[in-house]
Amino acid sequence: MILVLGGTTEGRRLAGYLSDSGFKVMLSTATTFPDSRGPAENPPGRADGVTAITGMLDRRALACLIDDRRIRALVDATHPFALEITKLARSVCEDLNLPYLRFERAREEIPGHPDIILIDHLEDAPGAAAMNGGNIFLATGVKSIERFANEIPPERVFARVLPWPQSLDEALKWLPPSNVIAALGPFTREFNVACFNLFNARILVTKNSGAGAGMEAKISAALELKMKVVIIDRPHPVDGAFTDFAALAARLEGVLYGAV
Repeated sequence: MILVLGGTTEGRRLAGYLSDSGFKVMLSTATTFPDSRGPAENPPGRADGVTAITGMLDRRALACLIDDRRIRALVDATHPFALEITKLARSVCEDLNLPYLRFERAREEIPGHPDIILIDHLEDAPGAAAMNGGNIFLATGVKSIERFANEIPPERVFARVLPWPQSLDEALKWLPPSNVIAALGPFTREFNVACFNLFNARILVTKNSGAGAGMEAKISAALELKMKVVIIDRPHPVDGAFTDFAALAARLEGVLYGAV
C-alpha cells in the first residue's frame, strides 16, 4: 500500500490518480472537509482503491501507521508551507528505510509591480503590512492570525479562513467576529474584490502557494483596487520534488517494481 499525505486539493487528486493507475492507496489528512466542487465532480479514484484516514500524525503515530498498514512507500503531497510535516515524514522514512517521494504544486511567477512587496518569511509580514496605512486582509491561513493580532491593532486586521469549526475557533481567539469571513476557495477575482471592499482593505497579505491556489485572482483583484500586496514567498522545494502526477507515478512504479 502507498501512503499519501494530503492536505491540499492536489493531494486528494493525486491519491485518486495513483489508485486509477493500479496502486493501492491510503490518503491521510489532518482534517476532513468536502472538496469545493463536490465528490461527483472530483472522485477520489476507484471506490476500493483509496482508504481515507484523518487526524494529526506525530513521529510515533506515523511510524506505527507505516508498520500496521505495511506501507511500501510514502508520497508527501502536503501544502508547500507545511514544513514540519514534510520534515517529519522525510525523517521517519529515512529511519525506516522507506521510499519517500515529494509532490509540490508548480511554482507561480510573481509579477513585477510597484505595489507588490515580496518577503521571505512570515515573521516579516506584519512589519511589511504595517508600513502601509489602512485595513489589512489576511489570506495566509489561520495560524498566522495570532502574529498579526499581536503586532497590529486587531481592529485593522481582517481574515478569510476555511469554514472548519477549528479554524473559526482559532480565528475568533484573536479577532472579533465582524473581522472574519469563512469560505472555501479557490476564489474568483470578482469574489476577492467583493471581500476586499467589504472590509475596506488597503493591504492584502497572501502566500505564494503555487499554481492553482488562486493567488493570481487575489493579486489581480487587489491591484485593481490599488491595494498594496505583501506576498510571503514559498519555501524552496524539496530536492527531487515532482510537479506532475504521471512522472511521480512512473517513479513510484520504478521504486516498487524496478521498472525503467
